[in-house]
This record gives sequence, C-alpha cells and structure tokens, in this order.
Amino acid sequence: MTGYGNAGRRGMPEWRRLGTAFAALAAVTAVCGAWLGLRNPIVAGLSHLLVVPLAAAASTLRVAVATSVLAVLALNCFFLPPVGTFRLDDPENRIALFVLFVVGYVGSRISVMARERAALS
Repeated sequence: MTGYGNAGRRGMPEWRRLGTAFAALAAVTAVCGAWLGLRNPIVAGLSHLLVVPLAAAASTLRVAVATSVLAVLALNCFFLPPVGTFRLDDPENRIALFVLFVVGYVGSRISVMARERAALS
C-alpha cells in the first residue's frame, strides 16, 4: 500500500511533513489556549481536528495518524479536566477523544485513498 510510506510523493521527506504537522498542532494549541483563552474543549477539539485532514492531504497515512494521535494528546492535556495531565476523570471525555481519533483516522484514510486513485488515473 503506497499510503503508508513515502512512495510516489515528491518534495519534502516524510519526517519533515510530520514536523510541519506537529508545528501546526502546536500553533493551534497555542492559539486556542493561550492567545484566545478558549478553554472550551469543543472548539479546541474541532480546531485540532482541522489539522489532521490537512496533514493527510499533504502527506502519508502514517503522518496523518501520528498527527491525529498528537491532536488527541494535546486536547487531553491542555483542554480536558484535569488540565495539565493526561488523566481523564470524566468517562465522556474518553469517548470524545476516541471519536476525535477515529474521525481523524477515517478522514485521513479517505484522503490517502483519493490521492492514490487519482495517481492511478
């Protein structure tokens, strides 16, 4: 499967695309948390989720999945109580993080599949 590696992708190497995606997540986290003072986990989650399909569209499935995992970790640590830890006291937050990861993964997979089909045409 070409979506897992860097096969067929020109330009930036995969590690650089991963760094760019992680930097975008850090920027979204900073903007939502520090600059805007948004402590609403829904807004933060949707903002983080926006980065994942962009990473998938510009890179490989591996990068997109890693970006999705980091988005979940950032949301958990910085926006869900207790803030500053990776502990989840509310079971609903576990479901929200799981859904964030699944939506990010499925969106990434669809993007990679579309790109592979376009390359075959």
